[in-house]
Amino acid sequence: MKRFLSLFLVVLLFWFLFTGSFHRDEVIAGVVLSLLIALATKSHYRFNILQPDLPVRVFKFLFIYLPRLVFEMVKANIHMASIVLNPKLPLDADIIENRTSLTGDISRLVLANSITLTPGTLTLDVLEDTVVIHTVNRAAYTGDKSATAPFEKAVKGVFE
Repeated sequence: MKRFLSLFLVVLLFWFLFTGSFHRDEVIAGVVLSLLIALATKSHYRFNILQPDLPVRVFKFLFIYLPRLVFEMVKANIHMASIVLNPKLPLDADIIENRTSLTGDISRLVLANSITLTPGTLTLDVLEDTVVIHTVNRAAYTGDKSATAPFEKAVKGVFE
């Protein structure tokens, strides 16, 4: 029941955001359509916004995960610019595999998307506890350096 109510509230919130109106007819239409969508899709969603730790997770997302993502994106952009602007174009492309300790599907999805958003890397696949990544610079992720490490702790704090 909590998941259904969570889904209903999220869909209704988006209805109000997209319509931008609180006229009686539009509110009634929004409630009816949100109920129908929540009933039709409740078996496909497992999230619950009625959790007591939601404010903490939102705080971690806004002030830990997002700044980390932006920092890594800026750092990767500078690195890619140095590769592209170098006359020798020092590309050393490779496909690497990094292990992850994340267990949730959403956590792994966010991790894969975070890696893909950083220039020079592209997540090809996520297999159980392994993330398969294409990188333009193999040396950046050898030894103790991992493509998943910058994001894993932040993603775990928010989504697990």
